[in-house]
Amino acid sequence: MHGFSKLKHFLARPYWMQLAFVPVWCLLGLARLQVLHRDFKLIAPTLGHHQGVARPIPELSSHEMQRARQISRQIQWVARYCPWRANCFAQAITARWLCGFYRLPCLICFGLKKSTDGQVLAHAWVRAGDVAITGGDGFADYQLVGSFLYSPKTKAA
Repeated sequence: MHGFSKLKHFLARPYWMQLAFVPVWCLLGLARLQVLHRDFKLIAPTLGHHQGVARPIPELSSHEMQRARQISRQIQWVARYCPWRANCFAQAITARWLCGFYRLPCLICFGLKKSTDGQVLAHAWVRAGDVAITGGDGFADYQLVGSFLYSPKTKAA
């Protein structure tokens, strides 16, 4: 019955989300492989132009904002069905790839914070206009340590 419930949930999604499920699932898998097996210095150039700790969040048109929200919903939904850990970094890489595909400017951010027991926690998130594509509002909880701006107009990365 559990499998039937998942199928029913899948079929209740909009058609465009159903069509994009497999490609986004594969992108999340490729992103996870990169996170596990590549040095960050090899991944960083593909994210965009390094901005240091600046936060130049790109402005979007209403059509672009709608597309950014669709990307966000798609990644969040598909990530729940991955048999691997589709963590914030893998989701951020996937969001960057999808933003590139749709030619949406975005800001990929990396932050740190200390937990209550003193451990350092890392987080990655992606913003485009007012839309938190992945990772929620990381600016609220994490100290920004680096960001990368992808802008299709300047053909960054």
